[in-house]
Amino acid sequence: MATQKQRSAGSRATPALRQKLSSQALLERTADSHRRINDYGKYGRFYHAPEGKELKPWKCKEGEHIIDIIPFLAGKNHNHTEEGSPTYLVDVWVHQKVGPNENDYVCMARNYNKPCPICDFVNTQKAKDSLLSPEEDKALTEQQKLVLIAAREDALDKCEPKRRCLYNIVCHDSTMQRDLGIQVWEIAHFLFEKKVLAIARMPRGGGFVPFSSPDNGKSICFERQGSGLSNTQYLGHKFVDRPEPIPDEILEAAHTLDELITIPDYEELKKEFLSGFHTHSQPEAGKDAGPPKRDNIPQETEAAAEALRIQKAQEAAAKNQAAKKKATLTQPPIKPKTTPPKAQSTVRRGIRSKR
Repeated sequence: MATQKQRSAGSRATPALRQKLSSQALLERTADSHRRINDYGKYGRFYHAPEGKELKPWKCKEGEHIIDIIPFLAGKNHNHTEEGSPTYLVDVWVHQKVGPNENDYVCMARNYNKPCPICDFVNTQKAKDSLLSPEEDKALTEQQKLVLIAAREDALDKCEPKRRCLYNIVCHDSTMQRDLGIQVWEIAHFLFEKKVLAIARMPRGGGFVPFSSPDNGKSICFERQGSGLSNTQYLGHKFVDRPEPIPDEILEAAHTLDELITIPDYEELKKEFLSGFHTHSQPEAGKDAGPPKRDNIPQETEAAAEALRIQKAQEAAAKNQAAKKKATLTQPPIKPKTTPPKAQSTVRRGIRSKR
């Protein structure tokens, strides 16, 4: 758990804090998270370091790990727990890779029931009769329209918020990791929290294992396999007994995670989002832009532009294939080799003479 030097420093957590963090309310947070288990709903994080304190993000590498989840008292920004009540995580919906700098921001609508410029934009676009501009509708072929609409629908779907979790953890993979004390871990809900809740639930309505309790909680073992975005798995989650309760100095060092969340300003977030999500260009007032050329069609997203490039490549490949087929058909047929008639008659005479 803590180093000998940390333990010798003496207890700093008050009995009242330990009692509150060990209360039934903390276990209720586990049950509350389980009730929300199936909600679906460069790379700047959606949270920041506390003023005057160091924030140590934990990077979960490939291999086996053993960690303790450290509880804390919720602050004013927690979206599921009242301020001052115990909890062990922040479970939020996050818009990822927003704007040209690809920063992450919490969704104000999904988390706090407040206006969100990204959700407003997405909902407005999806409510339209068509994702094509009038100019595109006239200039594009039906196949190009389908490709462009599919690309824009995909781009809008990627704007939907993703469910992310934040934890205070102590890692026991090595002495060096343990000596780092509290680290903050951000991970997708379905990769960790959902799996931990599955093993925390006791059968036949027996409640939940109080794995985050400072006194009688459990360490969590699991394995990460893979390192890429598409091949990473978190497997083998199980609880193991802790050798001792969570030390007071670790409880005191835990961050109030919800107060680390960056609450974005509506107009500023809108400006950043739209600067990375290109809208249709409009002709100048009093000028007739005319039908757009095929290679100069205004794009709404980079994905749409890529879709058109793919379409052009497919058309070019089909054209080349057709040209090859035409060339093959226009070539004079190759006559099969046959035995000259005289030779054939000679062979026949030879056969008759033998008879």
